[in-house]
Amino acid sequence: MKRGEVWTLAGASHYGGKPRSVVIVQDDRFDEIASITVCLLTSNGTQAQAFRVPVDPTEASGLAQPSWLMADKITTVPKARLGRRIGRLDDETMLRLNRAMLVFLGLAG
Repeated sequence: MKRGEVWTLAGASHYGGKPRSVVIVQDDRFDEIASITVCLLTSNGTQAQAFRVPVDPTEASGLAQPSWLMADKITTVPKARLGRRIGRLDDETMLRLNRAMLVFLGLAG
């Protein structure tokens, strides 16, 4: 499990309860702990657009449809809830996600 990878998450409880795709945002140096911090993806890009980062479906990302990273939906889950690795985001998309998280968390200055 590495930062930037796209995984399935079983039952993303508070946001619909259905399995969904997530991106790992936790630094790789903290691999030893039993939990992992992820950013949820959605196929609905109409809500909270200021905190949504678009992701195109590509072979590399493993996504089947246009999706949006929800920088306002960052959560930490037990690693056991992750299903399978489906892809990896490119560096440009991760940079946009980093910036969106900095703004949302009030760390941008």
